[in-house]
Amino acid sequence: MSYPPTLIGSFPKWARYAALTAYGDDGMPFASVNMADKGVGRTFTTSFTSTESDFVVLARVYRSKSHPASLTQAEKFAVTVDGEPWTTASEIKARLYGKALEWPIQYAVGHALAKQMTSERDMQMFRPADASLPGVFPNEDARYMITYPSLGGGKCAVFHGRVPEAASGREFYGFMAVEMKTTATVASVSDEDLGGWGRVYTVFVCRDEANARSAGYDSAEASHHLLLAGDVTVPGVILRDLNTAPDQGLKATDEWAARGQVAPEQCQSVLGEAYPIMSVR
Repeated sequence: MSYPPTLIGSFPKWARYAALTAYGDDGMPFASVNMADKGVGRTFTTSFTSTESDFVVLARVYRSKSHPASLTQAEKFAVTVDGEPWTTASEIKARLYGKALEWPIQYAVGHALAKQMTSERDMQMFRPADASLPGVFPNEDARYMITYPSLGGGKCAVFHGRVPEAASGREFYGFMAVEMKTTATVASVSDEDLGGWGRVYTVFVCRDEANARSAGYDSAEASHHLLLAGDVTVPGVILRDLNTAPDQGLKATDEWAARGQVAPEQCQSVLGEAYPIMSVR
């Protein structure tokens, strides 16, 4: 949008996490407000301004497994520009527009991350350098670790760790199996799926379930969780750690990430047992 928009609305009471984030044309955030700032169920007005001629505002809402529904029309933010209300697209149109934009956006994001692909295959999870993030539209409150398991010859990448303990400002922790050529998510698991805060887990990332069973996966074991990568060309695994509190979780590595890639050992020193140790089986 090319004019300062004003947004009026509230973050839903059922949301695990919600935020409005403004991005410049480099795909990097320059302003954000979240439910820790504004609360939930309370109407507020906010606006974003930029020296750039064009920017975009994304509304994010994380929902729990007990609330599978999307936002209702009444729960969406109203937008005005120069005092004139903008008409909100219908759900059907929004989905169609999103589908049309899906491939070019995924291609651009995948291209932005391609420089990270020089990292060694099957290495422990690391945090990419901030310099690699333009074009990726990262969440202002989330931090990410990544690794590139080869999954060749029927092998699986197996991650063992512990979900962080519950804490004020700790909003989300979870894994995504992705196609790194486009960053499209093919499977995911959240802290809720992993058993909740403080629970020990083993996550198997495999091409298929037969490979998983060969690697030790047991569907009857509550701490075992399976992410099927299928036939993705370039498999990747991303851990997302979301905190609204400063210096919590991977946010404590921000100074390192500003200078370059954050090594696995540095990430582990911050996360402790919440750092997932990977083995290839």
